[in-house]
Amino acid sequence: MTTEVVSVFGNLLPGLATNMRETSKQPREMDRETENAPNKRPKAARRGQRGGRRQIADENLNSVVTLLANLSLQQEDALNRLRLDTSFTFHLQQQGPGTILLPLFKAGQEWQQKQKKGENVPPMRIVALGLLLKEVAARVQLMVGDPTAVENAMKHQWLDQQKRFVYQEWNSATKQVEPSATAKSLKVEEATELINQVAELCLPDLVTRFCAQRRPKQEPQEGDKAVFLIEVAMRDPRANILHQKLRQLANCAVWNVVGAQLQPPNQQRHGLAMALQKALENI
Repeated sequence: MTTEVVSVFGNLLPGLATNMRETSKQPREMDRETENAPNKRPKAARRGQRGGRRQIADENLNSVVTLLANLSLQQEDALNRLRLDTSFTFHLQQQGPGTILLPLFKAGQEWQQKQKKGENVPPMRIVALGLLLKEVAARVQLMVGDPTAVENAMKHQWLDQQKRFVYQEWNSATKQVEPSATAKSLKVEEATELINQVAELCLPDLVTRFCAQRRPKQEPQEGDKAVFLIEVAMRDPRANILHQKLRQLANCAVWNVVGAQLQPPNQQRHGLAMALQKALENI
């Protein structure tokens, strides 16, 4: 603003205009002297400066990576809280008599062929989950009609002494699934009715996901299980009913008839998140 004033009123203030011209020349002359002066900084000093900049860049990169890792863990925790209202996990045995995994795989292949032909077929998640539910209901009826099968189910602690499906829980001491000491058993008729109700609600608008979380092993060992995630929509009143039915069937031994377990979600971080957390702790 002072320069503008001088340019406009310089003829009225000749002393001020002269001082401003002399002052403005000094920085420019100093700049020219600096530009013309040879670079007398030692090479070692210049190399040290580059090394310092590289060190600062590495520190900044480490800081950014740490922030991104912490942000990822926060997002993982937020998703886990959301999954409490939307998701369940199926554990399907990959080997052994009665496993449902191979029939589901064959059904998926047939579904792909029909889709390539242009046939109008429901989404694969609906087909697979629907087949699983129908097979559970059918095998329960076969078991109930066979006294030997009922006796074996009681022997394996699927049924209690009143021939009701028990709820199961993991025993960390014995490293195996055992009947729950607190949950009330479910009558066979009630379990069958719940399965059929879930099958009726198995609709594209309500079931948003049913798929394996990772590719099953091509050469599975005994005890290996495939992990499937089922997700239910939100806000739709029918989805709330579906979620309640699945919640009633979670950890119930009725799923053992197809070599499966249905578990409700928890807020525990999965393997990758746990590994990331451990890496952060070691920084």
